[in-house]
Amino acid sequence: MKDTTKQRIQQKITATYVPLRELIFEDNGRKVNVIKNFTNYSPVLASVELIIYSFMKANKNTCDPDILKALTRIRRNPLQEFSHSEEDALAFAIQYGLSRGLQQKRLAINEVHALLDWLIHEVEGRMQKNEGYIEWLKEFMNNNPQNAVVGDKK
Repeated sequence: MKDTTKQRIQQKITATYVPLRELIFEDNGRKVNVIKNFTNYSPVLASVELIIYSFMKANKNTCDPDILKALTRIRRNPLQEFSHSEEDALAFAIQYGLSRGLQQKRLAINEVHALLDWLIHEVEGRMQKNEGYIEWLKEFMNNNPQNAVVGDKK
């Protein structure tokens, strides 16, 4: 990736990133069923999955265990801020996706935990079935003519 492209992307991230601690409400005590209420959570899930897809397109060596590790790290403490280092790059990218999604639809911490649990379950499930989360995500994004980026004109 060219340095000018990296700089442009970093400027966009800096301009649009809001720390999760500013976007997540306290636990509301509700039992969360992501599948049953999928439309309520889809803006945040779409934002995260779009970021994962973008990250893996830019970083061809990204694999399912990398995604699982990053999601698990975030799930332990969604309010922890990850650095922009190469080691934390995927975790930070996923947090950025969460931030963008939560700017559209603010959620309580228990809802964020449920979304991360659901994503972790999806990645683990596909890995156990030897289907591959990355392969599923590529196919999903490539076969969807109206990608989640509609409306993101910045």
